[in-house]
Amino acid sequence: MRLSKFNEIIKCGDEYLLYNLYSGAILVLDEHYKERYEQIKKGKKDIDKELLSNLQKGKMLTDDRNEVRKIMEESDFIRKENKTLNLTIAPTMKCNFRCPYCYEKGVEYRTMDQQVIDGTIDFIQRMKEKSEKLEVTWYGGEPLLAMDIIERISEKAIKIFGKENYNANMVTNGYLLTGEIAEKLEKLQIERLQITLDGEPGIHNKRRKLAKDENTFEVIIRNIKNIIESDRNLQFIIRINVDNDNAKSIGKILDYFEELGLKGKLDVYLAPVRTMNGQCNNEKCFAEKEFADTEINFIKIGLEKGYDFLELPECNLGICGAVSQNCYVINAKGNIFKCLNDIAKDECKIGDVLHPLDCENEKFVEWISYEIPDECKECKILPICMGGCPVLRRKEKKACPAVKYNYQKLLQLVNEWSKKEYEK
Repeated sequence: MRLSKFNEIIKCGDEYLLYNLYSGAILVLDEHYKERYEQIKKGKKDIDKELLSNLQKGKMLTDDRNEVRKIMEESDFIRKENKTLNLTIAPTMKCNFRCPYCYEKGVEYRTMDQQVIDGTIDFIQRMKEKSEKLEVTWYGGEPLLAMDIIERISEKAIKIFGKENYNANMVTNGYLLTGEIAEKLEKLQIERLQITLDGEPGIHNKRRKLAKDENTFEVIIRNIKNIIESDRNLQFIIRINVDNDNAKSIGKILDYFEELGLKGKLDVYLAPVRTMNGQCNNEKCFAEKEFADTEINFIKIGLEKGYDFLELPECNLGICGAVSQNCYVINAKGNIFKCLNDIAKDECKIGDVLHPLDCENEKFVEWISYEIPDECKECKILPICMGGCPVLRRKEKKACPAVKYNYQKLLQLVNEWSKKEYEK
């Protein structure tokens, strides 16, 4: 047995946090046990049995001579797993919002016609031959503008796979999310709704407004509150798109949640506005290091206000759906893609729902044969990063995510907060 190469020691006050980025285990060491740990690194054999036992429990000791090769093999297995079919479906590219950073600028606002609806159902039926479960993400455009299409495809998909083998979620702006719609979503087994709020009302309403330039924050919040109070079986995930325009004020939205009785009833996370669509200039968009600092500050603000969305980064051996075997994106034209960022780029399609999918075509093979760069395999955060976003990797040659710059601070926050909670 030897120490894992993915162990990291971080000094935190009078203690040391030993963290394994593969297993996610944390071991708190005092100065005495820190010295014992250093002796193991130097090859000393006669070591405290209790320390060795805890190191083994946390997978901080390994008998694998090549941990990186093991991770690559596990990643390859996960990416080739085909028991679960993952589909992101955009029934329409139309949207009632006009957000300045949206990829849809210049996009044809098409909605699925009957041929594409039938083709999508046929595609699901064909894929059932090699898949046991189906997970669907409804996307857009604004998917709730095509609720009738969602109902038709969902009902067929549930029949094809069976209720027990089907679940779904939705990315929506939340403006049309009435009680009646919520009831329909629940019946269609759409369990999670991701809604974007770009901060407190004044900021949000400048960035996420209707085509007629009307405010949206109050309507969205009211819809969320009404559904939560009705005890619908729907989980809300609030995404806050952040850049230099709204970074300083994003913490204020947490006060609104508390005032409205929504504290603890919503999952919240930050997401950087990207330049992929060309709608965000470099002055507004964050570099990953800047976003990492903003994210840490937001988590600290949340903790101070009594929110609990402090999480350690997780092992991400599957990388993303774009480079996985059984994940697809379908747009309103019926074109099939591997990456969500390509949903409006017909030239990037790998096929369409009207024809059997050719899994040997050049574009498909290019995605699923994606390899993590050798330089990333030498990095300590490999298990949680896996080379970063493949799309960014292709464009920028380097795609180190924000977690590379803030995981140590996250660990320190976890330790500090755990102590405070224990004292309580």
